[in-house]
Amino acid sequence: MKLHRPLIEAVAEALRQIFQEDKYADKVIERLLKSNPKWGSRDRAFIAENTYEMVRWWRLVGEIGEIENCLPLWGEIAGDTKSIIRLIGVNLFLRNPEFQILNSQFPEFTGLDAKVIAERKMAVANERRIAQSIPDWMDELAVAEIGEKWDAELAALNQTAPVVIRANRLKINKLDLKKQLAEAGWESEETPLAPDALVLLRRGNVFQSPGFQQG
Repeated sequence: MKLHRPLIEAVAEALRQIFQEDKYADKVIERLLKSNPKWGSRDRAFIAENTYEMVRWWRLVGEIGEIENCLPLWGEIAGDTKSIIRLIGVNLFLRNPEFQILNSQFPEFTGLDAKVIAERKMAVANERRIAQSIPDWMDELAVAEIGEKWDAELAALNQTAPVVIRANRLKINKLDLKKQLAEAGWESEETPLAPDALVLLRRGNVFQSPGFQQG
């Protein structure tokens, strides 16, 4: 896999702002992508997907990566940019055990080993708070409130959510919006989630779609 350092650095910067400056992830990504109009759709997708993945699995990735002071308290990160980039490498191996670094732009990845990372993941598999990457207080509260149902709820919470949009009936109905999106290359399908809702079949920057631009 050919990685481009500017994209990895963009993910690291997004994570720094999210964890160190306590900014909302979606707003950070939106501003970051707007500030770099030369990035193509694949670049944008890579940055967004990897940033959200890192946020979702931050505690697990930090535990496996053994980055000191990565999580002194939930939501507070003391790691520097080098440490964050190394954690991004750990996550790339977690998502794809066959992942290989095919270029030498990343000294931060030195020593990362897919087998060791897989072994560390297995070692914490039965420690729910780490394996599911949640803070202690959330786990304690959920167990107290819903008991045995928590495992199933937590597994669902950690699934990547689909992109669901809603037709603005002041301007268009759902079926006409579905057709308009398809003509622009955005396939969608109906969903029982809401009467005017559509689920996009591929992820992307929906904010740039013609329908969104037209309200």
